[in-house]
Amino acid sequence: MKGFVLKEFITMVESAFGDEVLKKITESRGFKTSELYAPSVNYHYDELLQMLGNLNRVTGTPVPLMMKVFGKHLARVFVSEFPRIFLSAQDVFSLLTLLDGRLQKEIRRFHPDAELPDFNVEDPSSEKFILNYSSNRPFADLAEGLILGLIEHYNEKIQLSSSDSAEEKGTLRRFTLTRIGATGE
Repeated sequence: MKGFVLKEFITMVESAFGDEVLKKITESRGFKTSELYAPSVNYHYDELLQMLGNLNRVTGTPVPLMMKVFGKHLARVFVSEFPRIFLSAQDVFSLLTLLDGRLQKEIRRFHPDAELPDFNVEDPSSEKFILNYSSNRPFADLAEGLILGLIEHYNEKIQLSSSDSAEEKGTLRRFTLTRIGATGE
């Protein structure tokens, strides 16, 4: 996991919960927050999981909910940092279609060592979109938050439902996006 993602988590926690909570969730790792995470360096994904667990212990916020909130935060950051990508897509469905190919290649071009999840789009239509998420890391809730953030960004009326693979909770998830008010609903 790139340090950029971990730094954004710290930014979000500091903004949402304040300096004291941030200190509590990072000091247990032996870090001073000013020394945390170089953006382009790879870190083990357990770093994020440990901070999420610490945040749960300090605030009582469930880890899956916090991952979704973080995903929405990342969506806003990505829109701000990479506006060209979001301007090239007219809506959520067209942007998510990019994940199934072009966007992955673009990220790998700049970050060849990035560990990215796989996305597979099934028979997209104008009313319904199915996206299968697969990763070695248990971040399906984070992906769900990203999708929710994209729905907000494009200001669309979309119902999102999801289901995990029974054996692989958090690493394999099927997302179904349905336009609200679409024909056939």
